[in-house]
Amino acid sequence: MTPLKPSEKRLLIFLGIAAFLLFNLLGFSWWKKSNLVLERKRITLETRARELEFAKTLAPEAEQKRSFLDANLESYPDEASREIYLDKFIKQEADVLNLEVRKNQTLPVKLEDHFHKSRYTADVIGAWDDVFAFIFKLQSPKAFRFVSTLRLKSQKKEGATDEAAEVVCTFEVERWWSPESVATEVPLNAEIPAPATTAETPADSPAAPPVPGAPTPEAPSAPPGDPASPQKTAAAEQSNPEAVQTP
Repeated sequence: MTPLKPSEKRLLIFLGIAAFLLFNLLGFSWWKKSNLVLERKRITLETRARELEFAKTLAPEAEQKRSFLDANLESYPDEASREIYLDKFIKQEADVLNLEVRKNQTLPVKLEDHFHKSRYTADVIGAWDDVFAFIFKLQSPKAFRFVSTLRLKSQKKEGATDEAAEVVCTFEVERWWSPESVATEVPLNAEIPAPATTAETPADSPAAPPVPGAPTPEAPSAPPGDPASPQKTAAAEQSNPEAVQTP
């Protein structure tokens, strides 16, 4: 084997050092990236653990709220009762307080996962004190009635004093119901019940007239051992005269 020259030895040493440094650099970069990924996962898991611990402390309060909802949240028997509830309640309270109801309209219901919300909007006009009393009756968290929007506008007639001025109250109210309410809609793929079978025609009922062109039903054949009728005997003789023997 030919010995290496000094220049070749220096080149091999230089290449070895360069490869060693390159491998260390690549390994350090990979190790650093792996540590960053693990650190992010550790932070995420610690944050999630703190959230779970905090949610665990709220469990008694959540159970209390759930019990309150089960005891007080009502369900509607049918959609008609749900739609007329707010209209009936608002008109009744307005009559008691001598308020005028205008632009009343039932809004589309919101069928959410946890609550079914019937909505209603209207304008009530009357004295300030009566309108304030109406708003306090309308907003009732215990009855699950919530005023989502409210706008008050003073309306003063000509020649009237400030004390006699009326107010126009424009509002939108929601009534929350249990999502387990009775559904009255019939599904589209519901099976249609089969029609009742027609009762058999009594034996003493008059026979239906024959339909022109329809085939005449054949008479039932006589059971074995019964004497043949004269009509069948004559037909047999005409169809097979050889079978008839002369006495």
